[in-house]
Amino acid sequence: MIPIGLIIFTVIIINSILIFADIFLYKKVKKVVSERNYDPLLSKFYLFTIPIFAFWLVLNSGLRWLNPIPSKFVVFSNYLLTFWYLPKFLIFLAIVIGTLIKRLIFIFSKRSLQQKNSATSEGRRKFVTALGWGAVGLPYLALAHESFKTTLNPKVSFVEVPILNLPKSFKDLKFVQISDIHAGSLPSVGFFQKIVEIINSLSADFVLITGDFVNFSSREIDLIGKSLSEIYARYSVLACPGNHEHYMKQSEFEELIRKIREFNVDILINENRVFFVEGEKLQIAGVDNTSHRMNYADFNKALKGLDKDLPIILLCHDPTNWDKSVRGKLKVDLMLSGHTHGGQIALEVFNSKISPAAFFYKQYAGLYSDGEQHLYVNTGVGMVGVPVRAGLPPEITMIRLVEPEQYT
Repeated sequence: MIPIGLIIFTVIIINSILIFADIFLYKKVKKVVSERNYDPLLSKFYLFTIPIFAFWLVLNSGLRWLNPIPSKFVVFSNYLLTFWYLPKFLIFLAIVIGTLIKRLIFIFSKRSLQQKNSATSEGRRKFVTALGWGAVGLPYLALAHESFKTTLNPKVSFVEVPILNLPKSFKDLKFVQISDIHAGSLPSVGFFQKIVEIINSLSADFVLITGDFVNFSSREIDLIGKSLSEIYARYSVLACPGNHEHYMKQSEFEELIRKIREFNVDILINENRVFFVEGEKLQIAGVDNTSHRMNYADFNKALKGLDKDLPIILLCHDPTNWDKSVRGKLKVDLMLSGHTHGGQIALEVFNSKISPAAFFYKQYAGLYSDGEQHLYVNTGVGMVGVPVRAGLPPEITMIRLVEPEQYT
């Protein structure tokens, strides 16, 4: 079942924060309009939009939860509301943080503001104010630019993972990973078909899908069923469930798993598969989801019967399980995860990307290593919540296994 707390968080708490930020900025705009003798219609128009968009936001949230397969109206609303509220929230956040910093500087400054030259202070104040309001449009421009550039443009990440005692026959294998499809949130069926075409162009030996096929209904999988069944891999297409697969009744979860398997995807639920590649055993295991308020994974059961002297790949949706249950505890050479979406929005600063996911996840994107054990976190191809990706395009990962000596 969908957690009631999740519905309350998305419908009430998040919407309340966004509406509050809108009202907060309205007051700032009204003050500037008054001080500078601008046309009062500017602030009145802003005030007029607040209840209209607030009602639209709440209505759209309700419609989204009621119908797992969104109508074109809801899809359009998601995009419009995102571009209306998200930049305002970023501006609101910047103002709050800036105000706190300013007050701290004032408190701890050795010189009082009153001691400064009044003319200089006034001129500086006007300059800073003009600069501040001139920067108001930057979040809108940045969001628009990055979302149009990245939301519908998948990228292929090429990764090499050093594996101890790697059989020679494994060196030429191509593992392609995708994660977090969220079928009900995809911009179009054609978009996922594009993902599948890219996957097939890579001539993968194995395609690995690390959970969250849907948002909260088994009906969503029908949106991508045809494309999903067209994914080609020389040996197998394997997967594991994510947390969103459990946001439904148990009977519906079982129906979803049945459909996924009908679409030629071997979804592993606390189990494993052994493949023979030129006489050598390749071992791939998959666990059910364990994350916040969920505990469906059974790692020992998933790894049961596998040869610990040979490489083991584990599909596990939530990367937090690497520290909790895998690293230094189990014989797993490479764990593949998703779940984080990389934060879905990232800003590039000095050639490094800063994402909100970094504040919530120790491992949230890319390759992590600890001695002979490795974790790769795919940032996903789909979206949830905010229907855009900014700075983090949909990711398809091409993984090759290599000998550790190449890294010494």
